[in-house]
Amino acid sequence: MDQPALLHQMQLLREEYASGLKLRLQQIEGIFQQLEGQQDDDLAQELFRQVHSLAGSAASFGFIRISTQARSLEAILQQSIKQDKPLMGKSRQQISEGIGNLQQLTRDGPDEALSSQIPSIATSDDSIESQAFKVYLLESDESQGAEIQSQLEYAGFSVQLFADTKALRQAMSTKLPDAILMDIMFWQRETGESDTDLPLKNFKDAGVPVIFLASRGDWQTRLGAVRAGGQAYLTRPVDSIQLLNLLEQVTRKRTIQPYRVLIVDDAVDLARYYALVLDNAGMQVETLTRPEN
Repeated sequence: MDQPALLHQMQLLREEYASGLKLRLQQIEGIFQQLEGQQDDDLAQELFRQVHSLAGSAASFGFIRISTQARSLEAILQQSIKQDKPLMGKSRQQISEGIGNLQQLTRDGPDEALSSQIPSIATSDDSIESQAFKVYLLESDESQGAEIQSQLEYAGFSVQLFADTKALRQAMSTKLPDAILMDIMFWQRETGESDTDLPLKNFKDAGVPVIFLASRGDWQTRLGAVRAGGQAYLTRPVDSIQLLNLLEQVTRKRTIQPYRVLIVDDAVDLARYYALVLDNAGMQVETLTRPEN
């Protein structure tokens, strides 16, 4: 949804909320009158719930003073409920004045104009919007490594080139890549182990797919790559199209999915407002006003 359309939807929600404020206050005042001189726990809890809901929702729709006033009433009611006493004397007078203030503030309308800026949602590096896929490249030949890096970066991948396994492992301890490209002979020379027994347990445990690059394509070497946990095997000279296709296949499984958010709130208008903002941030949102559903 583009910004003008979203602002329009938010304005409609604000107008709908404002039109229902008078009824909300009538309900609050009606419950309050029923509590005169008596102790009714259910009614007291319902009054607290109504005031609490008003305090929480009013600010979101621009009624800052109403929210502040409702917070004050909420504190008085909470203290009364805690002491298990009927609303009498000073407390009752304070609440009566507070409800009167709320009625006046409702007639005054919202305290601030609807902002032209859409509420932003702070996200981490692993946010809803997919980042460039990160590839770690372990290559023994510096010129070939630079060429592969250049090709992948041109295709939109973020590539970090490594000349030894120690540097690769240090990088992985900080941030895992979406895939690893590894020269199979490089690993063999570094570890002194055979192709059929590559120590890739750490990579496999981390769930990072590995694509091997090799100078020969004999069956025994390929078998070793499979046993080591490799997802694919390419022989030199590397076909750039084939490499890109393989990377797209193995990274597609790691594509960041949108956050799925369930909003449970008995205030329908507030739930719709939150859903609108989160939906604009790319999240999949569902709302419920009855928890049992």
